[in-house]
Amino acid sequence: MRIRKTKTTTGHPFIQAMTKPWAWLLFAFTVLNTFALHGVSAAEPVIPTSGTTPRIQIIEGRVSSGGLQIYRIPGLKQGERLYVHASIASGHLDPLVALLKPEADPAELDRQSLRNQVEALSRIHNPIEASRLLLDRLALAWNDDHDGQYDAVLEVVIPSDGEYRLAVGSTLVRKTAGAFRLTTGIDAPAVLTGDANSMGPPFV
Repeated sequence: MRIRKTKTTTGHPFIQAMTKPWAWLLFAFTVLNTFALHGVSAAEPVIPTSGTTPRIQIIEGRVSSGGLQIYRIPGLKQGERLYVHASIASGHLDPLVALLKPEADPAELDRQSLRNQVEALSRIHNPIEASRLLLDRLALAWNDDHDGQYDAVLEVVIPSDGEYRLAVGSTLVRKTAGAFRLTTGIDAPAVLTGDANSMGPPFV
């Protein structure tokens, strides 16, 4: 009787299985399916998120007749959008807000100096036009009436990096006084509604 020799294979069962052609197909399918279940895809690169976080600060203050309060806003960046909303808290204040030009002389913003300049311009212009000419010269943007209301609102794109000064006080057209609520925001358009809440660290 002839005895048929049987070929034996030694080694790990996984290695033995991988000698089969169909095993490689099964292995490849398993690996791809595992990556899919875990949300990994070589065809979809990770895109980093970017952008600034909106900041909002609320300040309460008071101005006397014809006065202005000056606030420093350091570290503003070109392209950032500054939003300002000033409203009456008490008294008969008609608020004014103005983002001053970097080269504006603070001495010109003194109460007496402002009064003298408006009076001088009023000799050849009516008081409203005189105030407009003065503020156009001193400020990048300004406002003392919003939609026919006493609230003052600003929206300004910052032209270059640096420190800016924000003037808040009584309209130059007439002498008013009282308390105000000033809301300022960087890249935060919700400020314009007047109902925004503080967000992030103080910056004014």
